[in-house]
Amino acid sequence: MTPLHWTVEANRRAGERFMARDLDGAISILEEATTGLGPEHQEHARFLYENLGLIYLQTHLVRHAALCFLRALDGDPTSREQSLRLLIVAYARLGQRWEALECLRAFEARFGPHPDGVRADQL
Repeated sequence: MTPLHWTVEANRRAGERFMARDLDGAISILEEATTGLGPEHQEHARFLYENLGLIYLQTHLVRHAALCFLRALDGDPTSREQSLRLLIVAYARLGQRWEALECLRAFEARFGPHPDGVRADQL
């Protein structure tokens, strides 16, 4: 199975677990999938990290979520709108104001206002 097929299949199975409200099961599938891919497969892993970050954020594992969003962005802050948008939320929840502001500036420059209404004066 190619890395692309591996990530698509893992994402599909995790999505099924997520829809069944089995968040622990979805996390397990995504964690296993991300550890099975090397750095050369980062492009295929981005959406796995993004989805894992989403679930971590919902389960209040905010620091884990932030790390996943950073992995999904892979050094290019504006490469994935959703990852950057949710990284801002994660940083704000962690009390990392400076990081949240930097990400918000990058988000607004590339995508416009934050869709959740997050503003610099709120951070």
